[in-house]
This record gives sequence, C-alpha cells and structure tokens, in this order.
Amino acid sequence: MSKSPDSICREYAAKKVKITIRPLPGDDETLLIEGDKNSLEFLGKLLMAQAQSEDCGFQMTPHGAGKAYFSKDFTRGVYIHRTHPAAMKNQRSQNSKTRKELTK
Repeated sequence: MSKSPDSICREYAAKKVKITIRPLPGDDETLLIEGDKNSLEFLGKLLMAQAQSEDCGFQMTPHGAGKAYFSKDFTRGVYIHRTHPAAMKNQRSQNSKTRKELTK
C-alpha cells in the first residue's frame, strides 16, 4: 500500500525538515526550492505520495497546515494537484474552443 502525503509528513516530522520556497532573488519569475538532503527527500516523497493518493489535492501553507516543515523564509503556500487524464483532455478541448472563439 502506498503512503499518503499525511503519513510522509508524520514520518519526517521527527527529522525536523525545513524547506524554503520563495522567488529566486533577482528573478521573480522563478521559484527557488531549497533544503538539506532530508528536506529535499521529504519533498520528493511527498510528491510521489500525492501521485498515488486517492485525494487529488494536498496543501501546505506558511500560516496553516504544514507550516512546521518550512523555514521562516517560506513565503508561498504549496498546493499539489494531481490531474486526471480525462480532466486534461477536457481542459485541452475547452482551451481549443476558447482559442477558436478568440480568433473569430
């Protein structure tokens, strides 16, 4: 059985992992994600757990759930959303229709 995102968080709580996610200094279009070995491993396992989760979304914020896993420099919340193939197909179809309407 796959681990859930919540179980990954519980597993890494004792390791006191800290992730920083913020705009890259001098480049507001790029996000900087940094942490030590355990912290980046935590983030990787969290992403893998979300990919296998029955729930398609998982969120952590600097002022709410998950704040213990982020450094004081953490300035952005994170919402991990797993899309579904049918949803992606519908979204592409909707985008295509919108483009056609805009070019009329």
